[in-house]
Amino acid sequence: AIYCAGTFRDTDSCYEDNEAKNGGAIFVASGGNVCLIGNNSEKAIFKNNTATTSANGGAIYVQQNNSILYVEGYTFTENTSGNNTVVYICATCEATLKNITFEGDAIQNIYVAGTLKYSALSLTNAEINPTSGAIVTNLTTGGN
Repeated sequence: AIYCAGTFRDTDSCYEDNEAKNGGAIFVASGGNVCLIGNNSEKAIFKNNTATTSANGGAIYVQQNNSILYVEGYTFTENTSGNNTVVYICATCEATLKNITFEGDAIQNIYVAGTLKYSALSLTNAEINPTSGAIVTNLTTGGN
């Protein structure tokens, strides 16, 4: 798994069978900046990652204090956590998800306490769960 407190950029990687307390595959620490671009749908995948004890973000956890996450062109499948969140976005953080597919039998919710901007999400057994005060914007329609 990856712990990022600085800047991390990656293209077409498979994050599979990772396990961590929060963010089974990627933990974006306070002030971290992660950019993932998937150009090859067979390689760009988060699969079977698990958040264990605190159970937040089976695939990705974005910690507070202005952390930034940008993911485009990836598929998320069968990632698990105790509270069924696949991507966990804390308050004061910003995430952008574009052309993302969430699939599989496991429930994979996107928890948002900060800001989420998205377009072209395919949600099978998944949904966006914003908390009070969260900002969720569909970049395609301008609304949520």
